Amino acid sequence: MKLKFLLLLPFFLLIAFLIGCQSSTDPTDSIDTTSSIIVTSPTKNDASFDLPIQLTETINVILYFSNQLDEGWNCNEPWPLQRTIAKTDNLPLTALQELLKGPTLEDADRDYFTNINPNVTIQSFKIENATAYVDFDETLEQAVGGSCRVGAIRAQIEKTLLEFPEITQVQLSINGRTEDILQP
Repeated sequence: MKLKFLLLLPFFLLIAFLIGCQSSTDPTDSIDTTSSIIVTSPTKNDASFDLPIQLTETINVILYFSNQLDEGWNCNEPWPLQRTIAKTDNLPLTALQELLKGPTLEDADRDYFTNINPNVTIQSFKIENATAYVDFDETLEQAVGGSCRVGAIRAQIEKTLLEFPEITQVQLSINGRTEDILQP
């Protein structure tokens, strides 16, 4: 009997996974993020138990990266790429954190790259009066030279954040400074 149960367990897990992968087209819909499957043995002597499964709701966002195949490349015009991320209470911040991770290996294989330095830290983030205020650490501007690269960094960050309807402007700062940042 236990052998039958062990053979059926992957099937039950697959069903639970597929149920969790269903997505709603309405972003205001909410789902229960904790579900369970009750697994029962076919005989009365064997016990049944709940198998809890954590489901995470996801959403697609647009992040902006440069592409090496872009003929006539314009530094200030990065390309949009769709990325699936966990749905959070602060999607613009989560999308920006995802942007800082850089392109996926698959995207890099398609010649996408980032102009943003690795290991950049967001020190603060807020949206006020439709303006996103983002303060980064000094890593954002370390060893950054040339007006093209500076423009590309700004464009990647700004265009990613402007994808969200609640944001119409972006104000960048580094360690609280806004005036002399990201200079060529």
